[in-house]
Amino acid sequence: MLNRIHQKSLLLFLILHLGIFFIAFSVRGITANHALNLQQSHLENARNLSPLRHGRRDTSHIREPTDGTANATPQSPLTIHLIPHSHCDPGWLLTVDQYYSTKVSQILTSTLEQLLIDESRRFQWNEIIYFKMWYESLDDEHQSQFRRILSKGQWEFVGAGITQNDEATTTHWQIIEQMTQGHLYLKETFKELLPPIRATWQIDPFGHSKIFARLVRMMRLEWHVIDRVDERLKYEFKKINGSGTFEREKSFEFNWQVTNDDTDVSQTIFTHVLDHMYVAPEYCYRNVTDNSTVCTGFDFEDGGDYNPPLTPENTALRASQFIDYVNTEVAPFYRTSQILIPMGHDFSYQNAEVWFQNMDRLMTEINNDKTGTYGGANVRYSTVSEYFDAVMHEKNLSNEKRNKKRWHSGKQSAQESNQPHGAPFTTEVSAIEFPTRAASQPDFFPFTNCWAIELNLFNNCVAYWSGYFSSHPEFKRQTRLYSALMRAADLLHVYALSRKALMPVNVDWEGIYSHLNDLRDAVALTTHHDAITGTSKQEVMDDYMKRLDIAAKPVEVHMQHLLSLLIATEVTQIPTLNVAYRTRLEYNADVSVDGIMPIVVFNDLAWQRVDYISVTVPSEYHFNVSTIDENTKRVILVSAERVGNEILFLAQAPPVGFNTYFLTALESVNHVVEKFHETPHFSEHQAIGVPLPPTAPKMEGSSLSQYTGLTPIITLCNDFMEANFHLHDEKSLPYVLRTIHLLDAEKTYRISQTLLSYESYEDGAYIFRPEADAIHIDSQQVQLTSLKLHGNVKEIEQQLTPEIKQKFRVYNGVKKNTADMSYFVEMVIESTCGPTQEIVSRFQTDIDSKDTFFTDSNAFQLVERRRQPRFDDLWHPNVLSGNFYPMTTQAVIRDEDTQLTIFSNQAVGASSQAHGHLEVMLNRRTITDDHRGLNTPLNVTTPSISTFRISIMSVDAADSLRSQQSLFFEHPMVTFYHANLVDVVPRPSFHIQDYFKLFSTYGVQMNPLPENVHLLTMRNTHAENGTAILRLHHIFEPHQDLVHSKPVTLFLQQVFDKYKFTDLYETSLTTIHDLSGNLLESQRMKRGDLGENGISTHPLTSNAEHRYSDPGDTDEDPTKITLDPLQIRTFRITLSAKDGPQTWNWLSFLIGGSVAAMILILGATCVLCVYRYSILQERRTLNGVKSVNMIDSQMDYEEILDESD
Repeated sequence: MLNRIHQKSLLLFLILHLGIFFIAFSVRGITANHALNLQQSHLENARNLSPLRHGRRDTSHIREPTDGTANATPQSPLTIHLIPHSHCDPGWLLTVDQYYSTKVSQILTSTLEQLLIDESRRFQWNEIIYFKMWYESLDDEHQSQFRRILSKGQWEFVGAGITQNDEATTTHWQIIEQMTQGHLYLKETFKELLPPIRATWQIDPFGHSKIFARLVRMMRLEWHVIDRVDERLKYEFKKINGSGTFEREKSFEFNWQVTNDDTDVSQTIFTHVLDHMYVAPEYCYRNVTDNSTVCTGFDFEDGGDYNPPLTPENTALRASQFIDYVNTEVAPFYRTSQILIPMGHDFSYQNAEVWFQNMDRLMTEINNDKTGTYGGANVRYSTVSEYFDAVMHEKNLSNEKRNKKRWHSGKQSAQESNQPHGAPFTTEVSAIEFPTRAASQPDFFPFTNCWAIELNLFNNCVAYWSGYFSSHPEFKRQTRLYSALMRAADLLHVYALSRKALMPVNVDWEGIYSHLNDLRDAVALTTHHDAITGTSKQEVMDDYMKRLDIAAKPVEVHMQHLLSLLIATEVTQIPTLNVAYRTRLEYNADVSVDGIMPIVVFNDLAWQRVDYISVTVPSEYHFNVSTIDENTKRVILVSAERVGNEILFLAQAPPVGFNTYFLTALESVNHVVEKFHETPHFSEHQAIGVPLPPTAPKMEGSSLSQYTGLTPIITLCNDFMEANFHLHDEKSLPYVLRTIHLLDAEKTYRISQTLLSYESYEDGAYIFRPEADAIHIDSQQVQLTSLKLHGNVKEIEQQLTPEIKQKFRVYNGVKKNTADMSYFVEMVIESTCGPTQEIVSRFQTDIDSKDTFFTDSNAFQLVERRRQPRFDDLWHPNVLSGNFYPMTTQAVIRDEDTQLTIFSNQAVGASSQAHGHLEVMLNRRTITDDHRGLNTPLNVTTPSISTFRISIMSVDAADSLRSQQSLFFEHPMVTFYHANLVDVVPRPSFHIQDYFKLFSTYGVQMNPLPENVHLLTMRNTHAENGTAILRLHHIFEPHQDLVHSKPVTLFLQQVFDKYKFTDLYETSLTTIHDLSGNLLESQRMKRGDLGENGISTHPLTSNAEHRYSDPGDTDEDPTKITLDPLQIRTFRITLSAKDGPQTWNWLSFLIGGSVAAMILILGATCVLCVYRYSILQERRTLNGVKSVNMIDSQMDYEEILDESD
């Protein structure tokens, strides 16, 4: 009886324990099939809509259950690479300095301490602006400690630009410069200790550009890590047709073709798309006991119940959860057994000890397992480069095994085929191959992510991040201006430093270089994906502008000083120039002499330049403008005219050079003030006042007799075209652009321009989500504020609403000059948005564009866009917002015959919402937040100035002009004026010829480049030694133009014939990798010789960014280079001026005269000596002296002379 009771108890005990074991095993082994249940989405909705945890970095996107086969565990044991990192935005919710002092400094210090404890630990870092602040604050001991971990491979710099730049609204020049600034800082700081920068880490920009990937390839980086692509590409959603391409095809890793030549496999970069964003793993599974969803995470620093630390009690469970996550949520998406797991978050590792201790425990548990519980997985610390090396190693091994197996299989098959009834024996070993994403495939704009609540409501993802293309438009415009200022300052610095040895005044070259570097850092910072995008708090946006302003002020002072030195011809009369770039150029009687105000115009482009210069002038004077002809040295008048309170004159400047113009105030003149006929729409106070000399013709249309009402049609015309504006309903304002007629082509194009407004629907800084189609802006109180219909500049300006003013201008320029603006209509719009208003300018034409339009990508090349619903998303607001794309400089619609091109001087969003339509977004203001972490509406009330140029012409003509014109628009000429002219010129009277005697009025630094080659960069890399970066860019695309799209060959020494090259190395795009030896030395080397490290030292003639051809004859000019379409080639050069400039005449005369006098005196003395010695010899011969031995007789020169006497 007792035995039976014991037996029953034992049986119950065993059953109970088996049940507990089964439940535990079931919990641990649950797969992704049961992980997320959309029927319980209330839990997910609460997490998704809470900005306190993840905000815009939300990682709880909803993935639907799939069948078990899709997520099967890989057969081979996994190697799991933990990538410790911290994503530190240089400004977002806090300013750069606030983030650094409260978070980043502690992150870097804490991480350094932990890496010193264990050499197996790793960490990687991206944002060099923070690293520079931290490293330069360390004492020698801590700097030495950092160098130690860097040398041991524990620390990897990824990307390593000043910041992690946005890829949508930045130009390629801005990207290159900010990356170069970061790379050069690391190279100069750590020199040969710096490991190669091999990978990017573009984990937070809101979409990804093919052009950025191409630039990365040109920087010689090997790997590219991205994140924010449309989540419907990443994951399969049952409700969304066509979703889950990356998941189904295991294409989270691919070779990205970065050139238009899809057959050139060498022009790819291996790209990894993060499967679950850049944060530490989060894992949700079904609790079978109560059918609830349980979520846990591995953000150890976050702590709490959601991210419990590993303890002796829970280590096995937490390790099982981690392995289940990898096996079901990550490994099935990739083609190798190497798995990348980011271990970090925004501003993580402030307490690095917590992170590394828990990761150590996790690795120890999994790696020491002998039972196979964790599938034989191996977990290790890695950097991104170590991960990619492992991936490539496994891929190469698989190819070797396949080839070896095929050889053995073929041999055995041949043997068995000789046997009776023997069947062929074949064994195929799969090689690992990665898909290729062709260059013809679209880039990853606009980005969208999927939230459960939106998915349930709309059966699709409804958050298109296309709003930031246009958010904070004035900041976008200002960043472009500061970028252009920096470029001009760099060129002036190179120009002046090359003449350092010729300048007899002390110049603070160290100070100049330091301030230039500060401006480069400030400009680079604005490329951050929360800066130029306009997605930071308002106080942070203000801080970015403050940094630009602070950095620019000393640079402007240096620009003034350097140009003053370059134009001065007398060292005692060095002028003081003021630059007028960020402020308007104004006539100032206090700095003029006898009414004459010299204006120096500097052109930073490498082509001859023609452009209009505007000067604000007082109304009581009439002005003329003159210049000195460089050939005849005579004063000549320049075409100039008044438009309102401006004087506009057409200025010409040589390539990377300056020219001088003289604005002269004449006596007071009569004013012609006449009224238009008064109508309800044009009242008395709108009379136009135009100050004119008595003999000047009156403004066309200014006579009352000509205006009995509003003219139905107004025409702005020049020698090339006519732009016709009609009253919008044939009787009342505003005037609306209706047609453009090209005179040479004798063709009229229909084009209508209107301003419209979208009403926002719970969108914000990131997301554009309108309620419905755009509507016309109510313009019941339109005022015609300016009308000018004569002269070289025609203008119409209208106040459409109290918040919006629009101006059109047409310029007359120089015929047959491709730099001319005469082919374009300029449109300037000043706007302030009302609440929930998003303003666009729409152009409607009869161009048969169908569903296709084009926007430029990073100002590098046009990218085709197609208007279509994404993933069958037919909700109309999404069709609108999903078809806006980033436009940095150009947007185009075309058919076989005609092309409309819009140029912009700032980044905007652009779209074509119907056939023949093209629209650009000007300004945005919302009263809601879009729940992406900013936690504030885009309540921007700052007025914005948007300037565009519009051309409509044949496709061939448009394509031949647009590349160069875009650069002219992007880089306005820099103007300077004299601040102390009264102190350095003769008085009481002063004439322009007097100025010419004191100062150089014209200076050119190089011969012009061909129209298809742009001087992309020329900047010094050191304060005093003259080493500089030279980048040349072929700006035409393949097949863009029959002539200009061909390769072009240059001889650098001929282009820069005023300089002497002492060093010339070809380098990678950011200059930290040499691609050649000194090309000037290669001229003396034999054909086929290699320089250091086996790199060819021959002149480079390239068909792609990385290929070289044999130079052939070793006597060939080593400065000969060839550029293919869209190619950029980068050189590290050392320059010095060949001859002294045409300045410092007194010094040249003094030194040159002194040397010449000394030579003459010495020569005369030698002649006298020879003459007198010959007389002595002759006399001695006559006296019977056969010879005179000077040494034996020991006669000195005086004795010889005495004897000769």
